[in-house]
Amino acid sequence: ADEAIVKYMGLTLLGQAMMIYYSMQGESAATAIGYSILPQLIGNLQGNLNDEPGKLFGQEGPAKYINIVLAAFMAHTLLGSPLPLPQVDSGTAINAYAAWGALNGLGMYFATDKLMEAWGASGAKLQKNFLKSFGGFLTISSLTAYMLNSGEDAIKTLGYASALTLATQIDGSYISKDAPGSEAAANFWMAITAGIVGFTLF
Repeated sequence: ADEAIVKYMGLTLLGQAMMIYYSMQGESAATAIGYSILPQLIGNLQGNLNDEPGKLFGQEGPAKYINIVLAAFMAHTLLGSPLPLPQVDSGTAINAYAAWGALNGLGMYFATDKLMEAWGASGAKLQKNFLKSFGGFLTISSLTAYMLNSGEDAIKTLGYASALTLATQIDGSYISKDAPGSEAAANFWMAITAGIVGFTLF
């Protein structure tokens, strides 16, 4: 079951990398963020076909489909599609989507049990520290989208997102002490992240 949440963390990280990459290639924030949503949309579709929300999270009813609907709507809004959906301002949609992601991400990070209960997933068959880590990934990805949409430079955005990543790594290793994996691996990735922060912000 933990493999599924690792998959979703990977898709979230991939999406963040795509936002930065396409922004650096000169794409608009809307297009870069639209591309970044596609892996998550595909991953959520695959997960629902395998009934991961029900089998792994204990979800029932509409809660199982909210993420797919939101991702599909955002992809339609930012990249266009033949779907007969209403059009909204892309900047407003991105800010709302980022706020939604940050709200859920922070909730999962700081109040994992309460957040999962709110989503009808209190029966999740996953390690709590994996869910907390996913909350961190989701919050950082949301910050990246918000900053790019606000006109921030892609390199600076990467720096600020990396600084928040470093904060979660320090928390997991030295404060909460609930980071998954070995101490050596955690220290290695903290050093890498600190290097990115140094090169991008200073």
